Amino acid sequence: MADPVNIFVAGLGRCGTTMVMTMLDRGGFPVGDVAPDYETFTPMVAGKVTAEALAPLRGKAVKWLDPTVSIAPAGTRAISIWLDRDFTEQAKSQLKLCSAPTSRRAVRAVAATLRTDSIRARKIVAACGPILPMSFEQILAQPLVEAKRIRDFLGNFDVVRAAATVRRRGPECLPDMMLEARLLREALNG
Repeated sequence: MADPVNIFVAGLGRCGTTMVMTMLDRGGFPVGDVAPDYETFTPMVAGKVTAEALAPLRGKAVKWLDPTVSIAPAGTRAISIWLDRDFTEQAKSQLKLCSAPTSRRAVRAVAATLRTDSIRARKIVAACGPILPMSFEQILAQPLVEAKRIRDFLGNFDVVRAAATVRRRGPECLPDMMLEARLLREALNG
């Protein structure tokens, strides 16, 4: 990239942003934060974001969680990957992460909120520049194909290494936090 731009990996929580950040990182694409969650220093995760905070991150992929809450400064130009996930499974995952009850009623309520917020958040991201829409389910099903789509959108990185980071599994929300705990241990151990 001759003139670095902001690069965002955006979505609403539990949609696959960390998985994509890991793919980019392990594939050799510059990222603006550290594993395992890529949320340590990134100003786009929560709170007020300033142009000064974004400046040193240009040319690096940065996670942007819930663009309806963490608003980009006016005039921010970026290229972004937007992640979607089946709203019911995403709702279950969010509730599980918060240790909240996962009754059908709670899942339906969170899924409805995600559906509404996703439309608004995606428009906010798209206002910054071009977006590559992706789905959590498709990345799990065809990680190499999806890694190539990312490479074609963002620029060169090792798609084979990136795809190898994706854990083969079904797209449904797992009943416990074992996968998350294992990924955290692996990230911390090297």
